[in-house]
Amino acid sequence: VESAEDGEIFLKLLKKPNIPSEETKTNDNPGSNVGFVKLKSRKTSSFADARLVIQDELVPDVIPPGVEWRFFVPGLGPVSSKQEGYLGPIFSFLRRTTTDVNLGDGTLMNPLKVFIVELEEVRGRKEESDKTQNSPGIGTTTASPNPDGTKGSAT
Repeated sequence: VESAEDGEIFLKLLKKPNIPSEETKTNDNPGSNVGFVKLKSRKTSSFADARLVIQDELVPDVIPPGVEWRFFVPGLGPVSSKQEGYLGPIFSFLRRTTTDVNLGDGTLMNPLKVFIVELEEVRGRKEESDKTQNSPGIGTTTASPNPDGTKGSAT
């Protein structure tokens, strides 16, 4: 398929176990295959378009609901939700960021490889926050308002 032609584009999603450090080579851990999606246009489909299709087709079967994840561009890093909308077409953007011949051309036989990474730091902080909000610690008391609106003593 010529890159000048438009048409559907297939993405093969690979999940990295974590955000690699600067010292880690991207090819050291290629990621686990979590599935594929088809986008409408190789010329215009963006990261934001890909996210919508992924959320529609792969959540909750492949990606658990509530998991916060980002696209990951080797050599650059995670793509923010704001960047997803303005980086332009995903195919041309990724082709410009790498010389990797194994990136894929977006065809069904050779899908474009797109990395995603789970944001464990965010999930970990949220879980800690939920624990502290939902259960009082040992030795703490909770005050309940009395019917007259004043604070009562612990029960």
